[in-house]
Amino acid sequence: MATLADLKKIYVSHDADGNGVLELDEAEQAYKALGSHAKHFDNFEAEFKKIAKNGTITFDDFKHFSNVNY
Repeated sequence: MATLADLKKIYVSHDADGNGVLELDEAEQAYKALGSHAKHFDNFEAEFKKIAKNGTITFDDFKHFSNVNY
């Protein structure tokens, strides 16, 4: 079972520019890295845009895409 720390590792490792937030392309790769711990969305980009502020998501926002209980 994945933990909150595991999610954070995935988030940080996909923050390619190190700015502390994920843009769409970074978030999509991080979402894919969640594997079986990802919630299913028919359209990742649409779901991302629902929660993205200024085209980015924070770690707290990223947790929305996971089915990990924390």
